[in-house]
Amino acid sequence: MTVCIAVMCQLDGLPRILLCSDSRLDYGYSGATDQNIKISDIGHGWCSMFASDDWASAQHLKDHLAARWQQFPTPETKEAAYVTAKVVLEEFLTSALHGKSTKEVLLCGYIGDPPSPMILKGLVKGKRVSLDSVPTFAVIGSGGYIAQVFLGQRNCKPTDSMEVAAYIVYEAKHYSERASGVGPGTLIGALAPPLPGTSGIPSVKAQLNKRAMSFLEDQCQKLGLRPVPALAKFPDEFFVRPPIVSNPQ
Repeated sequence: MTVCIAVMCQLDGLPRILLCSDSRLDYGYSGATDQNIKISDIGHGWCSMFASDDWASAQHLKDHLAARWQQFPTPETKEAAYVTAKVVLEEFLTSALHGKSTKEVLLCGYIGDPPSPMILKGLVKGKRVSLDSVPTFAVIGSGGYIAQVFLGQRNCKPTDSMEVAAYIVYEAKHYSERASGVGPGTLIGALAPPLPGTSGIPSVKAQLNKRAMSFLEDQCQKLGLRPVPALAKFPDEFFVRPPIVSNPQ
């Protein structure tokens, strides 16, 4: 499958959303590639990321979402963004391209003036769509449950600097590679509010390069999980005598 992560943070006191994913794409018996880009512009300064066992169906949903999202007015409130996303995702349920696969989606962008970051996490499964607005971070994909733990343990929060958030995101993605389907390639980009006069083009040009990724990997080796060394055998005084055993009766 994959792992995709969206995290709110700050750059020089201004809100940003860090977007992260692996770059693995499986083709079944045909093999796999680690060159896939999973962060997509859907219009109005918003971006999407998807996770599914059926990547072809997820691509159809991505195309549908991008086409329909741009036909709605730019969302200026959280309520407007939520309603638009829910309507567009529910429309896809009636498409023959939906199939039977479950699809997870992250929608990230800004609303209001001054711009306020917003992350929506959706699940398209069977004939139902669930959608939630998350306050700090969200994860999807087969590696999501591992990434969620690391983000939580690091107390990831919107007031973190982009540099701190970038490390936390990198670390979470790094350890999520233990999950099936998560590739070693890593993409991290900073989503900024659209610049005035750009017709809602998102500023995802602040993508971390190889030098930055090498720096984060070095930090992960220093700050990440350490191997548990061999421990001395527990002495007898470590144990309760007699052992506490429940009575089966």
